[in-house]
Parts: sequence; C-alpha cells; structure tokens
Amino acid sequence: MDYQVEVSAIIPTLNEQETIGVCIQKVRQVFEKYGIRGEIIVSDSSKDQTPEVACTLAAIVVKPDRRGGYGYAYRFAFKYAKGKHIVSLYNVRFAINEKNPAIFFIMLTLGFYF
Repeated sequence: MDYQVEVSAIIPTLNEQETIGVCIQKVRQVFEKYGIRGEIIVSDSSKDQTPEVACTLAAIVVKPDRRGGYGYAYRFAFKYAKGKHIVSLYNVRFAINEKNPAIFFIMLTLGFYF
C-alpha cells in the first residue's frame, strides 16, 4: 500500500485552548525539519476554543460522538488517520520536541538514527 501520509499524530484534547497551538506548531516543526509527510488530528471534547485554534493551524479536528476519556478519544480518531504510522501524543501541556519519546519513536520508525 502506498501511503500519502507517513505519520498521523493524534492529540486528544479537553479545554486546551491555551496550549494546543504550541503543541501543533512543535509537531509541525519536527515534521518539517525531518521531511516527514504528516498530519495532525485533534480529537476534541472541549467546551472552549480549542477546536477553533486547532483549525486555524490546519489540524484535522474530529469530535468524538461521546465523552469517554483520553482512551476513547484516541480510538475514535484512529479511523480518521491516513498515516502509515500513528503516534499518540498524550497531553499538550507537556513539551513536544525531539526529546519527547513519541516524536523520537516517529523518527526511529522512519529510519532516522542518532
């Protein structure tokens, strides 16, 4: 199968309007720096402006059909992922950078060695 997207990064959110923008930008920076064809999917159950912020940064926003916690948000978003690899980013409050284990896993999976 020929994948157009190498990595789908899934981020579940709940009222993260203050931090989701930085998270999306950091993930995009890693994609750009390493030439990774990636997509960012925000699985959102927020009542604040989180989905609007994510949309302005060209993330794909999906709304789970029920509230079921982070685990359900991930599973719901999986059906929208087009990437050969899927990475789950747990909490946007944590720093997203090359030292993040999820990002490190993406790069190792794609053949980057350090």
